[in-house]
Amino acid sequence: MKRLPPLLGLSLPPLLGLSLTFLLLSSALHAPGAPRGRPDWAPADTDTVQQKIAVVGGDSLSGYTEGGATVQLFIGNVSGVQDSTELFANWAKRNVDAASLLLVGDVVLVDQGDTLRADTVHYSESQKEGQAAGHVQLTDGEVVAHAPEGTYFVDDKRAVFARGVKLIDSTSTVTGRWGEYWTGEKRAELGGQVRLVGEEAVVESDSLTHLRSEEIALARGNVAIERSAQEDGTEISTFLFGDWAHMDEGAGRSRLRGRPHMIQLRRDTSGVDTLAMQADALMALDTDTMRELAASGQVRFWSADLQAMADSLAYEEREAADSASASGDSTMHTLATIRLFGSPLVWVEGAQISGDSMRAVLLDDEVDSLFVWGDAFVAQEDTVLGRTNQARGRSLVAWFEAEDRRTFRVGPNAEIVYFRRDEEDAPDGALQVSGDEAVLEMVGDESQQLFFVGEYQGTYFPESVLEMPLELSGFRWEPARRPTLREFTADPRYSAWLQRKMGS
Repeated sequence: MKRLPPLLGLSLPPLLGLSLTFLLLSSALHAPGAPRGRPDWAPADTDTVQQKIAVVGGDSLSGYTEGGATVQLFIGNVSGVQDSTELFANWAKRNVDAASLLLVGDVVLVDQGDTLRADTVHYSESQKEGQAAGHVQLTDGEVVAHAPEGTYFVDDKRAVFARGVKLIDSTSTVTGRWGEYWTGEKRAELGGQVRLVGEEAVVESDSLTHLRSEEIALARGNVAIERSAQEDGTEISTFLFGDWAHMDEGAGRSRLRGRPHMIQLRRDTSGVDTLAMQADALMALDTDTMRELAASGQVRFWSADLQAMADSLAYEEREAADSASASGDSTMHTLATIRLFGSPLVWVEGAQISGDSMRAVLLDDEVDSLFVWGDAFVAQEDTVLGRTNQARGRSLVAWFEAEDRRTFRVGPNAEIVYFRRDEEDAPDGALQVSGDEAVLEMVGDESQQLFFVGEYQGTYFPESVLEMPLELSGFRWEPARRPTLREFTADPRYSAWLQRKMGS
């Protein structure tokens, strides 16, 4: 507050001038509409009065000079107002020349729906900002921020926390070693070992942007996401890792970049089923009725029954019921469809399958059928002979049954190479046959039946003439490229995190 000019041209003693100032301030503070006491919460609307300096008062007032500056000391039930900002404290020290105010003890700052509480607040009247310390708490009525210290900028409706912060709302808690929060925008920026705990997900990252109104979070650096759910006695835990993640909680969608990968565990009374995937980019969608995953760029996929490599992959899962029994009951099953594009390579049991594109169907996490379009090729090693049986055609359909029984239907333009065994499992030459369409039935790595639909022709090669490998055009046998679960769980970026979460 500026020094009062002489009244009616008369010079007043300093103490008398301060006494008159106190009377004027008291009159302003206790006029109708002036703040009284401390509110428990901020009012929804506060009339704005265009004041350049704050009007402050208390139970007692004394004044003195300190370092050449005029100082006012307010003791007991201190209250003040500047524009839309109201201030309350047990006592306050004011530097009149610097237009600054130090409030101490049960400090409350209220401004248009925002309420700041702290042990002390150093408030700048010219900048309209408060530097708070000790048990700092800021709330906008929906979000509460807790911190050891912080700075609140009134005009920006923004708070900065340099020594750690915890943001709490009705659905989530976010912590970081530093952070900023915009109360008007409901936007938080946090950094340093950030952790977000929501109703359905836990997120850890180096930094995080959280848009509360839009239910969107953007995580950057060493991102780890954990989602948990319970379905009909099955506990489902999904872990997503990457360098960058965009999470839309409202839509149940997450997008990750930076060579992300995913591991999903399903636990029930029968044990644990695992699904793992890695790619250059990954998108996950989780709703009440369906789960979808989309991966692109050097995709690697692993499940107990099927492993794959592809340029891109789409995974869709939903619950399906079989036909109702006579009692009217039906059994629920998990039906998953995997689509692979860009010359995928798939391994199912002992078979390696390739083509231009594929679709695999899994029933209760076991491969039920597989469809291949364009340059379909099947290769399977006979582990007894150490030779690789082969089948190729323009397309392929495969069915997978119990007891390791498989049926491959290849065509048109089907070709087969099959290496025979004699009764003692010794090598017994090979057959190379071509025709319109071929059906090959196998149990384990041994053929049980081979027949052709339509015209066919073939050649038998006795063992004595099989000096060179017998391979069809386009032959591929690359077991070393087959994905393994260990390559996902042993990733050095996340192995410690996984071990802590999985308890192994």
